Amino acid sequence: MNAARALARCAVGLGLALLLGGATPPPSKPAGGCPCPPAPVLPVALYAREGSGGWELSFLTPPCPSLVEIRVAIDGGKPISLGHEDEKDPITHRPAAQHLLVVQLEGLAIGKIDPDDDHKLAVQLVRADGRIDGPYSLLFSPREERIAALELGIARSPRSWASFAEHGSEYTWLGFSWIFEARDSVREVRYSVNDCSLRYRLVFPRHGEPTADFRGAPNDLIYDRPFLSLLRETTSSACIQVTFADGSLSETLELRRDPKAKPH
Repeated sequence: MNAARALARCAVGLGLALLLGGATPPPSKPAGGCPCPPAPVLPVALYAREGSGGWELSFLTPPCPSLVEIRVAIDGGKPISLGHEDEKDPITHRPAAQHLLVVQLEGLAIGKIDPDDDHKLAVQLVRADGRIDGPYSLLFSPREERIAALELGIARSPRSWASFAEHGSEYTWLGFSWIFEARDSVREVRYSVNDCSLRYRLVFPRHGEPTADFRGAPNDLIYDRPFLSLLRETTSSACIQVTFADGSLSETLELRRDPKAKPH
């Protein structure tokens, strides 16, 4: 990409970034005559994703002005350089700034009671002319990120987190395995069988086994058996709703059992 095309792309990208970042026209004066200042727009935003190697923190910035480096300090620690990409920035002709930081849970636990506690990030943006902008303060909450990811997963695939499975000739199982795996992000599950009253509660305490208002068998709905045993001949449907740890609710999921499904 030549410099002219890079500059044009940068200008367009900057305009989009300002639009997406919430740039607004000059505020109108209210009745009192005093204009209200617009909320400040930070030149960096955080996108977090939990992966197998830890938390992947992506720092999103507009393409202009160009960056040569991003530095991040976690919970008051020493700023860490995110390093550089292999390819060069077409404007600075220097290695492009890396925007990704992978943090292990052990690293987040330093100085914290729990690694899932909120973490304060201080972000510095190093410009091509040597100027350092920031530090800009961002909040990283593993708990809130997990809740948001679970909410999105359930909304996108509502029938993947609870389902019927035929077990032998007498019983069908109503399984909640995905919810049990994500129990730290769940306050409770409301459920009912053969209607949508949601009369029963499955509650996940911070410690110990979950409590349930209704179990088909005495050892149902525990961590080793995350399902409800129901008689096939008297079970036609179930309704389920999740209350997430932040108090928000999923849509009510209504499941219809297939009486012709073959037992496992």
